[in-house]
Amino acid sequence: MHATTTSPALQLAQLAGNLKAFPEATPESPLLYNHVKLLRLLQRQELLRYTDEATADEAIQLVGRYGESTNLLNRRRFDEALSSVWQVDELIGERFKGEIYLFAMQWGLSVKALYYHKQQSYDRAFALTLECIALNDYLVRAGFSTLLFRSLEQNVNLSRICSRTGGVERGANLFGDLLQYLLNGESGSLHGSVFADPQFWQATPYLREATAFETFKRAVYLLIECKTRHPAGESELFGALFGRIGTFEITTPERQVFYNWLYLKKLYYAGEYGQFLGDFTEFMEEPLSKSFDLLKLSLLQNVIRLTEDAEAANKDFCLGEITDFINRKLDVHADLKALVCGYK
Repeated sequence: MHATTTSPALQLAQLAGNLKAFPEATPESPLLYNHVKLLRLLQRQELLRYTDEATADEAIQLVGRYGESTNLLNRRRFDEALSSVWQVDELIGERFKGEIYLFAMQWGLSVKALYYHKQQSYDRAFALTLECIALNDYLVRAGFSTLLFRSLEQNVNLSRICSRTGGVERGANLFGDLLQYLLNGESGSLHGSVFADPQFWQATPYLREATAFETFKRAVYLLIECKTRHPAGESELFGALFGRIGTFEITTPERQVFYNWLYLKKLYYAGEYGQFLGDFTEFMEEPLSKSFDLLKLSLLQNVIRLTEDAEAANKDFCLGEITDFINRKLDVHADLKALVCGYK
């Protein structure tokens, strides 16, 4: 990163001319393993500490049926969804006891919470989500360490409820504490006692880093949406989502990209536009996995804003080049590209 004396207007023109020369994203994922499959494998091993293979596999199969209920909820078939949840609950109650029963039942609690969320009964959704977290607190301490990530996901759900009932910033603050925990091990306002215990943060480092990667991108997605729909609140949302991360140890290539992205965003919000554009060019010149294209889109969203505000004769050309780059080179959902580029 270097200082620059070139005016932002000239930098924008130079940037537009250089976009075609930026390297293509690489197809490889930065994650070495399929962390979802690894999570399922580890959960099965945790079940086998308490039961035999047949019972463990039956528990996993019945838990999978809660996913069918979730699909019904997402299709707004609410009565069918709730009926199917109760059916699975009953089967679990008949077949299992002890820790296996608790392991299976806690998945149903989050589905019921989703049902009430979609019914806009947010108090009941919040209470059921807290109950799910409390069960997972017990199970994590009983040897189901992977359920830490279930509790993290339930905190994501709580942040959504908070956004509905207490304002976007309240929900974003909780989401920001998720990032702070995953990157630094600091629990902040997260719900769940296990987050205050360092041994659980250290227990499954690969799953933790994979979750940090996905959670960071989810936060970037929220920021892109806010920038488009509520541009005046973008800086405040950035502070809520990312402001408490502070410094964090750079132990993986993904963390280095996060650090560089955060540095650029802070330059932009500080009004250091010349430095932002110069260092953004360096960022784009580095070949990165297509998994980071969402981060590039977020930065290009800021470049578009600067271009729109610039007093330059070639403004339309610059905007056209940026839009063309986004459409041709970024592996991001088409609807999100349209949102950023301002077309339907």
